[in-house]
Amino acid sequence: MEHPSGWKISFHSWLATLAIVLALILAVPATSHAQWSGWVGLGGGIKEEPECVSWGKNRIDCFARGADNALRTIAWNGQAWSGWVSLGGSIRSSHPA
Repeated sequence: MEHPSGWKISFHSWLATLAIVLALILAVPATSHAQWSGWVGLGGGIKEEPECVSWGKNRIDCFARGADNALRTIAWNGQAWSGWVSLGGSIRSSHPA
């Protein structure tokens, strides 16, 4: 499967993304007038598509291999993205999460 940005999306990352979308839909009250925005660039200089996980309400953590092969992470707290942070190291294969 290919994302509109041209990234190839693996089945497990697609499934994780679907789970995140469903979790976000279920977290929004039916009376809310919240709307999805368009795609937003988050920068970060990553080499490949991120792997994301949600471990609680209003929390998404994403991990990706940076252009320097270091592990990078970014988090959503229900209000805003944290910005990419390098965790260092040297990843030699795809899908660091």
